[in-house]
Amino acid sequence: MQTISDYPLVEEFIKFVKTPVLPDQASRASYRKQSAIFTEKYEDYINLGIEEWKKDFKELEPTGKKAILFINTDDTKNCDEVQSYLEKNYSTLRGKVLTIHY
Repeated sequence: MQTISDYPLVEEFIKFVKTPVLPDQASRASYRKQSAIFTEKYEDYINLGIEEWKKDFKELEPTGKKAILFINTDDTKNCDEVQSYLEKNYSTLRGKVLTIHY
């Protein structure tokens, strides 16, 4: 199951999950989009996360383990927006995205 959350969990992820993969400085600069819409602003990051998740999913499939993608947002509105974006743009995620609002 994929999780979208609106509170910081990075420290907990590092304890239980492999270290997050982040683009290098040059890549991050090219990913910056100007938009008031959260999913438009971070679309490249979201799509990169999905591509990395797919790689891990395929790698782990023979072991019976599950690949998990966590996306943190700054508020519940953006959390719900990311859920809609994922379910709309990735058919394999429809009905499988869990959002947590705190």
